[in-house]
Amino acid sequence: MRILVVTGTPGTGKTTIAENAAMMLKGARIVHINDLVKEKRLYTSRSKKDGALVVDMRRLKQELGRVVREQGCRILILEGHVLCDLRVRGAVAVVVREHLSVLLKRMRRRGYGPEKIMDNLVCEATDYCGIRALANYSRVYELMGGNGAPRTVADIAEGKRVKLAGIELLHELEPLLKVNRSVLP
Repeated sequence: MRILVVTGTPGTGKTTIAENAAMMLKGARIVHINDLVKEKRLYTSRSKKDGALVVDMRRLKQELGRVVREQGCRILILEGHVLCDLRVRGAVAVVVREHLSVLLKRMRRRGYGPEKIMDNLVCEATDYCGIRALANYSRVYELMGGNGAPRTVADIAEGKRVKLAGIELLHELEPLLKVNRSVLP
């Protein structure tokens, strides 16, 4: 079984890309980590800052081990932003990236508060998920969200060679904040 981790900052398009890639792949299954955390109550509390669930990473890792062992599929896609901070044995990681202006619009539509928006923009600009994924996985791919991303993810899952360029978004942060002062907490 091949295991593919799809991770990235909230709002980059991980869920849509993972679901579309899974539809392209015969014998693929997908596990959405946020759903698993809620279903199995794999959290310790809610954040005082924004009410988000605080994931119990030790329990999540144990549950993922069980999930992986029980899957009888050719390709297993695990999707979730916390996966960059967790090592899944034998998995290949794909970090989905997005331009900060697109991310800002998506987070506003989701009703994120200014502090959460700022935290996520800084994480994306500084490539937090990419850096953490490199620390936890032996093979890491970064790609921009968009129409071609699901095909690229499917190709990676099938073990095909994929050429991806480095993605640098830090230069987008300062101009975005100057124009969107309301993002600041």
